[in-house]
Amino acid sequence: MTAPPGLVVEVRQEVPLQCSPVKGVCRLEDLKVKPLHRLDNRGTPCALGLIRATEVMEALPSGAVLELLSKDVYAPYEVPAWAGKYGYRILKQEQRGIFPFRYYRFLVEKP
Repeated sequence: MTAPPGLVVEVRQEVPLQCSPVKGVCRLEDLKVKPLHRLDNRGTPCALGLIRATEVMEALPSGAVLELLSKDVYAPYEVPAWAGKYGYRILKQEQRGIFPFRYYRFLVEKP
């Protein structure tokens, strides 16, 4: 098949999916939880970070998910307490990186 001059035709080949053996996830798009907004608090103290997180969560629609990043060593204790106080639900909490670049990642859902 030839295209008229000046027309670009893109040919895509189907690539078979190579699924991960972990929970059957093939692509990141297959995950059900997609953060709507990311708040990177890795450079701020946790108290200030939670104030910023509260402001962001108030602006998000119901059912939205916020990805919250923090380097504060008390974040694993303070963020769940903050979420419980405001009625938010923590979908995922994990520690990433190695010392001294370790940080915490939370997925918080607004009811």
